[in-house]
Amino acid sequence: MTMLYKKSMKIAVLAVFLTLIYAGCVFGAVSQEEAAQLGKSLTPWGAEVAGNKDGSIPPYTGGLTKAPATYVAGSGWRTDPFASEKPLFTITGQNAAQYAGKLSAGALATLKKYPGFYINVYPTHRTAAYPEYYLKASIKNATNCKTPANGMGYVDLDAGAPFPIPKNGNEVILNHNMRYLGPSWITRSTTTVAQADGSYYSTADPITIWNELPQMNPDRNREDVKGGFYWKIRWLFEAPVRKAGEGGQGLHHIINDHVFGPIHYLYLPGQRRVKLAPEVSFDTPNTDGAGTWTYDECWLFCCSMQRYDYKLIGKKELYIPYNTYRLTYFQGPLDRMYSKGYINPELIRWELHRVWVVELTLKPGKRHIYPKRTFYVDEDTWAILAADVYDAHGNQVKASFQNMTQSYDMTSPYTYSYMQWNLLSGVSSHAYYHRKENGFMKPMENKPEAWWAPDNLAGKGLR
Repeated sequence: MTMLYKKSMKIAVLAVFLTLIYAGCVFGAVSQEEAAQLGKSLTPWGAEVAGNKDGSIPPYTGGLTKAPATYVAGSGWRTDPFASEKPLFTITGQNAAQYAGKLSAGALATLKKYPGFYINVYPTHRTAAYPEYYLKASIKNATNCKTPANGMGYVDLDAGAPFPIPKNGNEVILNHNMRYLGPSWITRSTTTVAQADGSYYSTADPITIWNELPQMNPDRNREDVKGGFYWKIRWLFEAPVRKAGEGGQGLHHIINDHVFGPIHYLYLPGQRRVKLAPEVSFDTPNTDGAGTWTYDECWLFCCSMQRYDYKLIGKKELYIPYNTYRLTYFQGPLDRMYSKGYINPELIRWELHRVWVVELTLKPGKRHIYPKRTFYVDEDTWAILAADVYDAHGNQVKASFQNMTQSYDMTSPYTYSYMQWNLLSGVSSHAYYHRKENGFMKPMENKPEAWWAPDNLAGKGLR
């Protein structure tokens, strides 16, 4: 066992110890009477079963579990089950005021910033679906799962939604952090950045293994994962040339986040060394996007919750990117993806869904380049699908959106690809989408524990 690996294991053990200390003062876990709504008026993970009053949001009927005829089994390339649908209407900068109540501040700002941008609104499909064990565990969590006094962790968490009936902003964001992605998978993805002048370039083209999500694996002993790593991820860059051969892995989302944040290791081919990279968190610029977003902007928010307070505003109906198969699984030349320096609006499918609204403000004494953020969390996936980001002067500087597609062959929502618009510079990015010529997302078996030793990054055993 290497010294680096021993160090990460010592951190995990310390996390368990400190978790036990914090567990004496915990919150969460609703009453049996309140939990009785789950599986009736609420889905087992906490979404409203009923549609809205005018029918524009339909009732939940089980999600999308059958692949379209165009899907090739085992390909890792999911075709669009709604390819024949046409937009119901289009929102532009000229008519945006008419729909302002159902648009995020970021969507409104994007329509204003880019006069040629528009939002095509399609019929709403509630496609999220989950395996049976996740549904049962979510109901169990409602009365069992708790969070420590500081609101940044989990106590007695089973393999389901932690807080299906959330009472505060922390619990909503904890649900996002622990949203269901499936136990283990491998992807080939691409990230591109577009400049305000219309030019664009690829910044990352990695093969990524997401492995060992113990809280989402029903076969794992619950005692084994208390205080341990939520997920392990390893990546290898094959393009562009400047990143080819570079690799890394992260041991992420330690279950009780008040103890430690994520742990990252990097393999730098020029040095032929594996190095611990403790700075890979919070507002450190992320090199995958050429520094156009921070590490905790991955998937709109990830890693540690330590620097913010989280205020639950409530729920609302919002137009958000949804069932975005054409964009997440992109087919065609890259010049079709970008139009005048931003993502081609014809590729983005928007639907009306209910979201939880959580406002983040920087804790006293903490620092971050974004002291205020507003997140919109989809009730059917617990994923943040829209974010408004503000600077220290109160100016909105970014509009961010995450793309949701249902992996109908895996019974799992897939929230991995996301878009960001910098409202000051005009730079936009599209992260971790899959291109037809080489992209995929496939399920896989867990790698053995020894494979995750950091020094193994120097080998070529990724694939």
